[in-house]
Amino acid sequence: MVSTNLFPLTKHIGSVLCVFNTHRRVINDDLLEEAFSVSKSRTKKDLIHEALREFVLIKKRKDLTELAGTIQFHKGFDHKQLRKIKR
Repeated sequence: MVSTNLFPLTKHIGSVLCVFNTHRRVINDDLLEEAFSVSKSRTKKDLIHEALREFVLIKKRKDLTELAGTIQFHKGFDHKQLRKIKR
C-alpha cells in the first residue's frame, strides 16, 4: 500500500488511493483588484480564465509588420480619395 505521508492530500476510497491535486499560486493582490475592476468576472477562477483567453487571442493576432511588402494595390489606387468619401 502507498504511504499517504508522501501525499498530504490523499484519501483511500475502498482499495483505491485518490490523490487530490491543488494548485496554489501567489498572485499580487493589487493586480487582482485592478483586474476585477475592469472585468465582469466575480471569481478568481473566472478572472484567470478570462485573462488566459485574452492572452491567447493577443498572442495569435497577426503582427502587421509581418505583412509589410506583401500587399499589392491596383494600379491607380488612391487611398487619399477614399478618405473624401462620406459614409
